[in-house]
Amino acid sequence: MYYDISCSIDTPDSADDLINRQHGQDVIDSLSVLEAVVPTLHHELWPKIRELFPMIAMALRSRFAIIRQSAARCFAAICDVMTVDAMRFVIETILPFLGDTLVNPNRQGATELVFSTSGYRPTAITY
Repeated sequence: MYYDISCSIDTPDSADDLINRQHGQDVIDSLSVLEAVVPTLHHELWPKIRELFPMIAMALRSRFAIIRQSAARCFAAICDVMTVDAMRFVIETILPFLGDTLVNPNRQGATELVFSTSGYRPTAITY
């Protein structure tokens, strides 16, 4: 079932309340699908993806680690495809959260995004 969660949230706390009540798995699934399909989208659809940047940024500020991780991976995939627009948004909007000493999830989400966009992919350890 489709539910437009974007119309009912304006702060990370209100988003976390909805996630906690019923929509957590929907958010994770949506971010995972977006992560998977973004590399194959036609460039004419990129403005629609740009409209999602503020919602993904809000997910990066969630108190739930799995939501932050999903958002970071999704946004990293977007950065691979829409490099200029996405990285401008990261620099202007996300990186300032690294200096937030009062709200840990803000700093953690920004750090997870930086890690995800770095290109590091863990490989199997061989002995």
